[in-house]
Amino acid sequence: MSDVDLKKENEISLSRKLDGFDMVFVTGGNTFYLLEQVRNSGFDKAIRKFLNKGGIYVGANAGSLIAGLNIEPAGWRHPERNTANLKDLTAMKLVPFVISAHTNDKSIDLIKNCASKVSYPVVALTDKQAIIVEDGKHIIVGVGKKNIFNTSEKF
Repeated sequence: MSDVDLKKENEISLSRKLDGFDMVFVTGGNTFYLLEQVRNSGFDKAIRKFLNKGGIYVGANAGSLIAGLNIEPAGWRHPERNTANLKDLTAMKLVPFVISAHTNDKSIDLIKNCASKVSYPVVALTDKQAIIVEDGKHIIVGVGKKNIFNTSEKF
């Protein structure tokens, strides 16, 4: 196990470090800041090489949002968190949808409303759910209603 500070890395150093592992776990924090560091460090390129070699990516909170198409849902509830002042919210596109984390009874109406204004698939996960993606198939695991918007695809 090893912690990595993306501010101190580049694509080459990250690729070398990832070679020694089967799985990468990317945790939470400020999603906008995390995406900025992912881009600046080359992690977005290094993780693709890692995944192409059979590596596993696990994201929690912000780590799951940056794996999607974009991180727009990070600002739906808390727009002030864009402290990195990112204009381009395009994420790593490891999966063909966006994730809204920490969905609960209080936030679902807002998420549903925001999702109705975009064209891409939105998967709103509660804190008791996860999504497994393998070989282009995805399944939501955990308890609670599956909240998926803008797609007829099965989850």
